Parts: sequence; structure tokens; C-alpha cells
Amino acid sequence: MRVNLHGKAVFGTDFSFEDVIPHELEDATYTRLEDTVIDDAPVYVVEAHPTALLDSAYSKFLFYVDKQRFVPLRVRYFDLAGVEVKELRARPQDIQDFDGVQVPMKITMKNLLLDSFTTFEVLRFDPSPHLPDNAFDLRRLETH
Repeated sequence: MRVNLHGKAVFGTDFSFEDVIPHELEDATYTRLEDTVIDDAPVYVVEAHPTALLDSAYSKFLFYVDKQRFVPLRVRYFDLAGVEVKELRARPQDIQDFDGVQVPMKITMKNLLLDSFTTFEVLRFDPSPHLPDNAFDLRRLETH
């Protein structure tokens, strides 16, 4: 039996499991649209259509990617009927550089159907954490 949690909310938030689990680039087809500006930041606009292999709850995504730091400042989510159902926002001033890793320290997901939102804020970030050698031991991973 296979359980699909893609569209299910994470701990009662406006984020679903599909929203927070990264996908492979091959899991969608992409079209570059006309560039625009968000919060005074020039952005690339990319439309993505998930492939059948992704088994997505969404039919389309629109990504607005900061041209300078390559971080999405806005993502629009469309359900299988083509209705826009969610919008993710990050502000350019909330993006911090950690040894070359650009991290949005605060993001907000708005559920457009429920008129609700959830803000996720990163208080600390370590791009190179020390992990013990046994952290990825196969036997240990299989028991968790």
C-alpha cells in the first residue's frame, strides 16, 4: 500500500509535504517567461509543469527567482484544475549569505482558498554542521 502525503498539511500549517520536500529538476518541464521585478529586485520568471512521475497535487508552479542570488522570492501554486491555491513569499532583505549559501530567513505561505497564512522563520543556520561519522551508518538509518 502506498500513502501519498503530498497535499497534506505539515503540522497544521499552510505548508504541505510537497511544498517542503525538494524535487528533482527532471520532475517537471520548464518555460522561461518574461522577467519582472518583485520588491525592487529583478527576477526571472519560470513556469514549471510537474511530470506524471512526480504525482503532484499541483498542475503548475510559477517561480520568481532573484537574479542576483538565485533564490525564489515568490512561488505561485496551481491545483489540478488550474486554480491558483497558494503563494509563497520571501523578501529580498530576509535573505542572508552563509559561506556562499543564500538562505531566506523568513518565508510566508498563503493559502488563497482558506485566506490563511503561515510564516516560517529561521533563527539559526549552520551551512557546514559537524556530523559524527556514524550519522549515516546504514544500520542506524534503517532503524529510524
